[in-house]
Amino acid sequence: MSLLYVDVVGTPSHPLDQDLVGQYLFKVEDHLPQGMQACAVLDAFHESIPVKVLDDFSFGVYTQDGVALEDNEPSTYTMGHHATFLGKWKTVFLGKSAPFEP
Repeated sequence: MSLLYVDVVGTPSHPLDQDLVGQYLFKVEDHLPQGMQACAVLDAFHESIPVKVLDDFSFGVYTQDGVALEDNEPSTYTMGHHATFLGKWKTVFLGKSAPFEP
């Protein structure tokens, strides 16, 4: 299993999204290509974390070293079952992303 994180950046307009900005840690199956790992992590994020106004935020998937992974694998089904949500790693203030700190 690999550890990846979703970095959520933006300015919430809905009261229920006020605590959304930050980094969320996931483990994902190693046998998947990186594009599919990113897809699985984003699917698992959206299955685990409710977001009221998606357009207020950007969602990036990163390795522990801060390398961005592209969600470029077309899929016709959800891949969230290939990733496990471990929890919110840290809160990022002022909408600025920060490198992963284990």
